[in-house]
Amino acid sequence: MSNKENNSKKSLSLSMDLNAAGKFSEASIILENYLKKEPNDYIALVNLASNYRWLGKVEKSLKILEESIKINPDGAAAYNNMGNILGQLGKFNEAEEVYKKAMEIDDKIEFLNENLAGTLYKLGKFSESLLTYQSSKKDNSAEELQCLLALEKYDDFWEKIDELSIRPINIKVASISAYASEKLSIKDPYPFCKNPLDNIYVSKVNLFDQKILDLLKKVINISDNSNIDHSYQSLLNNGEQTAGNFFEHLDKGLDSLFYQFINKITLSYKNKFITSNDKIIKDWPKKSYLYGWFIKIKNQGFLDYHNHNDAWVSGSVYFQIPRNLNKNEAAIKFTCNYENYPKINNKELKEKIITLKTGDIVVFPSSLYHSTVPFNSDSRRICYAFDLKPLN
Repeated sequence: MSNKENNSKKSLSLSMDLNAAGKFSEASIILENYLKKEPNDYIALVNLASNYRWLGKVEKSLKILEESIKINPDGAAAYNNMGNILGQLGKFNEAEEVYKKAMEIDDKIEFLNENLAGTLYKLGKFSESLLTYQSSKKDNSAEELQCLLALEKYDDFWEKIDELSIRPINIKVASISAYASEKLSIKDPYPFCKNPLDNIYVSKVNLFDQKILDLLKKVINISDNSNIDHSYQSLLNNGEQTAGNFFEHLDKGLDSLFYQFINKITLSYKNKFITSNDKIIKDWPKKSYLYGWFIKIKNQGFLDYHNHNDAWVSGSVYFQIPRNLNKNEAAIKFTCNYENYPKINNKELKEKIITLKTGDIVVFPSSLYHSTVPFNSDSRRICYAFDLKPLN
């Protein structure tokens, strides 16, 4: 192997490691320096564009992808990434075009099939979207269910739910089953968590335990470190979210203490609902890990509705909630409704609002959609969000 090839591999490998750790700025600097010497390295350009996208620099990312395509017109990965950005910008017709271009070049690019199918769904091409999902080797059960609902094929929908109920739990399937069940006023047949709004756990940090207070103070001080990257979050308005798994930003001793603190919270959730027959408790992951991040929201900011499809239970510890707020300001809202789901009918779905104070803890099924309420204050709303993720 030549020195040039060896240096290329080292630069790309290091940047990918940093990228995986959520250190997008560091990864970008390495790639930028490398590209000064090797400006025509297609893979490095595509990786740099991906980093810029995660940092919220979408226009810059698009320009780099256009440059990479000039260098390698048959670069399917560049077209796929370009489609992701165009979709992010709401330009779904253009996204469909570039995804299909990528498919013509190499239909084996990871997630390309799903990206195209999702775009077709956004464009209202439900039958084509369903066929595209079904043609993939990946498990797109939840997305197929969404298409079936959109096509009003309800018998096929419930038949597939019954089929999936005897397989390992799929959080996305749990979400859409809960939605359809409430919309159509039937008992949810999917076994994960049949009444998710009743399975929300609320507690408080022991503010009289000085060791805990000292621990949390150290953690939040580290979160304000200027060297910690913040990832682009399309659902977050007037706020910032730390990139990667925040536990990895802590030194070994502090990481262990904070990890134990959060882990005890998840076990408290399990114990709260220990008598439940739902699989959220009965099939509690035997092996799992915690993934966490800070969300800091400023005046009039909010986080839009979303759920956590790759987790089991999710939660937040509220480090700071502004004082003297009006009713429900800065609260967290829960529902089984989701704007991307087919409307089905005009029935309004239930909503649960939990008002918050500094030191509060909230844990809930990861299938449940949630958002935050805007607030009017010069103080920030700061929480540490976390997921308990199963290890397969």
